[in-house]
Amino acid sequence: LLPSSRSARRHAGQRARASLVRRWNVGIFGSFAEELVAKPQIFLGEVAAVVVLSSLFETAEKWLRKQLRGTGDDAAEEILNVLFKEITGLGFIGLLLFIATRTGSANLLAAELLNVPPGEVAEENPLAETFEDVHIMIFMLMVVLLFQAGASLWITQQVASCWQSHSQTRAFGLANDSLESKFVAQGYLERVPNENAP
Repeated sequence: LLPSSRSARRHAGQRARASLVRRWNVGIFGSFAEELVAKPQIFLGEVAAVVVLSSLFETAEKWLRKQLRGTGDDAAEEILNVLFKEITGLGFIGLLLFIATRTGSANLLAAELLNVPPGEVAEENPLAETFEDVHIMIFMLMVVLLFQAGASLWITQQVASCWQSHSQTRAFGLANDSLESKFVAQGYLERVPNENAP
């Protein structure tokens, strides 16, 4: 009795898997096409929003690069280059997770990993839910990355400005911007008149 029920379950799982693969091969974005036909204005609005946001992002990037080139701050340009590489990589990972969820690949993978028929996985797919969580984590990682890059840029500019002012400062002298005068003002040195000086 047990072997036949196990066999029946295995055959049902294989049929369900084959059905899912057939559906996947026929129309990867079948539900998307149905939504597009039903309400095309929503799709057009989403495409317009993506185009406008992409244009704004590119314009902001070009403006920022121009500003950084104008200052001659090589460290800031390098931070910006690395930041955009990371955002591109994380965006690509997010896109792959989205495609895996929408195409049903997540259902097939979950059926294989959990050893259950795909029909049962499609109802509550823990892998698809995990993919959504990972997608949100990637977004949060990008936000943190943006804040870290901004903080690194600000600190780098502050340190560079400080060292530049020190490199242009005279070591000795009575001028207010000499290191000697700054140390005297901070209480590290005391000026004692030299009676033997000419």
